[in-house]
Amino acid sequence: MDIRCLPGTTIEAVFDGPDAAGRILGPIFLTEGLVLSQVVSLTGLSAHVLQNWVKRGFVEHPVGKKYSRAQFCRIAMFNFLKDSLQLDCVARLLAHAEWDNLMDSYGLYCAFVDAIAIGKGSRDPEIAAQAALANYQEPYPGARQRVATVLKVMLILYAATRLRKQADVLLGEIG
Repeated sequence: MDIRCLPGTTIEAVFDGPDAAGRILGPIFLTEGLVLSQVVSLTGLSAHVLQNWVKRGFVEHPVGKKYSRAQFCRIAMFNFLKDSLQLDCVARLLAHAEWDNLMDSYGLYCAFVDAIAIGKGSRDPEIAAQAALANYQEPYPGARQRVATVLKVMLILYAATRLRKQADVLLGEIG
């Protein structure tokens, strides 16, 4: 069983098939959204960082002081990508998939988690990205490839971050 945290969160999940993120996030968002303290708890970020991201336009302002599922997923994606990319680059990357309503942050995050689960059997991000988008209804020709490119970049950065953490552990053992 492959248990780890959903990327960018402190939420433990089993990566055992399609819609792992949706199965976990669904019950969390049965209410009208999450307040700042809940988002802080579920991401490990500080309130100051989250408020700064809202102020800078990386995340939309919460409605009625509550963050939606899509906003939470955008925060989670920023959180795990910030170690590899500057925040402006993260925003551009996500906008590439969200442009013209190709896919919202929730859909992109779920597809990314699905690609991670699929990618366990294949180290090829192209195969994992395309498989995660198998049920994606393309609004126009080329949309699937546009979203797949974003997923591939995210998968490569996710793998690089995991490898860097493994290297840090080994370096710590060296002394």
